Amino acid sequence: MPDIKELRNHIRNIKNTQKVTNAMFLISSTRLKAGKSRLQSASVYSRQLEELISDTAGDMGSSVFVKGNTASGSALLVIGAEKGLNGDFGKEIFKALTDIYNGEEMTVFALGSRLRHTLDSNKIDYDRQFDYSVKNPEFKTAQEIADFLTDRYTEGRFGSVSVVYSDVRKGIVTEKLLPLSSQGGAVKKDYEFVPSKEKIFKSLMPLYIVEKIYYYLLSTYCSEHNARIIAMQAANENAKTLIDELSLQYNRLRQNAITREISEISGERKQK
Repeated sequence: MPDIKELRNHIRNIKNTQKVTNAMFLISSTRLKAGKSRLQSASVYSRQLEELISDTAGDMGSSVFVKGNTASGSALLVIGAEKGLNGDFGKEIFKALTDIYNGEEMTVFALGSRLRHTLDSNKIDYDRQFDYSVKNPEFKTAQEIADFLTDRYTEGRFGSVSVVYSDVRKGIVTEKLLPLSSQGGAVKKDYEFVPSKEKIFKSLMPLYIVEKIYYYLLSTYCSEHNARIIAMQAANENAKTLIDELSLQYNRLRQNAITREISEISGERKQK
């Protein structure tokens, strides 16, 4: 049974921890709000670009971006968390990776220091030279990643590129980025392609890949902070419950101590 001093110290320590979790809750709330605003802006443009690419891909059967190449290996871009304290977010990303990981035939490109640490702990090999921060996704970072993957795909170093990321609404998603599906839909609008459909497709593809990766980065960034908000909110509620229980114990012990002191004083007076 803890004494009054131990309970007082325990309550104080929990309150100090609660200040930290509450601060993290507020920080993630602010960053999530800003991230969602950027994500919404990027989504509108990316969706229109994706629609145009989809409408023209069916006629681009000779393009390496549609027909693929002869490489046997594959690339897997996995976007994880930069930090912890986000519930099961990291575990879910890692599970999605292990569900499709097939060893030597797949090259893993990992983003996020926490994810890289998890891969190291589980002895899963990944490209260690591929190191980009996802702490605050920038379009420039997406551009560099897109150029890196596109160059190696067109050079025939791997035959496909897939991405594991977290969608704010859908959860963990595994999506094939390259090659594109050749089942393009019919053009929904009466487009006039100048100078030609082929040249426009070729010029838009690099931008399309950049926009997709930028969306993946922002969506995972928002999902990470959303997971951290939920985790910190639960931690705050648990801390409050624990403080209430310990405070009740503390008050009972203090009341018993006061009662005992009063009884001792009364007993001494009677003896006199």
